Amino acid sequence: MDSATPIFVIPLVENIPADQLQILDQLWLEASDGRFGFSVQGQI
Repeated sequence: MDSATPIFVIPLVENIPADQLQILDQLWLEASDGRFGFSVQGQI
């Protein structure tokens, strides 16, 4: 997979419940010391 290949596509993410995305984001933030996560990507 090259860097241009998206990991998550919109239809997939739209089917994941919001509470599950928040949990995933929190775990990702904790594991990366705040460097990665959906919320971090939204800030870029």
